[in-house]
Amino acid sequence: SGTLFVVFFISLCSSLLAPFRCSQHPNGRWTVQAYHGVYCNGEGDHRVMAIVGGLACLMPMGFLAICIWVIIIELPKRLQAADVKFLRACSFLFMRFRPGAEIFSVVFLIRNALVVLCPLLPSPSGKVVCMNLILYGNLAMVAFSKPWRAAACNFLDVMLLACMLVILDAGSLFIRED
Repeated sequence: SGTLFVVFFISLCSSLLAPFRCSQHPNGRWTVQAYHGVYCNGEGDHRVMAIVGGLACLMPMGFLAICIWVIIIELPKRLQAADVKFLRACSFLFMRFRPGAEIFSVVFLIRNALVVLCPLLPSPSGKVVCMNLILYGNLAMVAFSKPWRAAACNFLDVMLLACMLVILDAGSLFIRED
């Protein structure tokens, strides 16, 4: 189940943050992007959605906290003790990374959480700058650290990040501040 949580981490976080993504209409009112009938005013349906979404966000944040604890605190101790049962149970976190680069499982989860939070920024240019900072930082980290077990995966990750940045930066030329 841990593997599924890692795979669906971005989509789960994005869904849980839906009540906090609001868009402004020409009449000056703000509504939830996914539900245009719900006003972003912290009252009625929006309050319920925000409370449920906020409480539900504790689930992926708890998963992230457990992953940080497992990788930073428990993994070194359990490796030294040769605890095979623990290593098998938590291998979904670090099996894709080369020995010594296990921390990147947590780094990538944090990156994914930050990517999901970028659309919550109110300014379109702020969203682009935030996403650029995250992706350029990740590109530099992957290019210099080469965390993946297979060299082809490191190359592919760098190329995918570079392509995403080209698309993001090209698209940023057409952003209008409202």
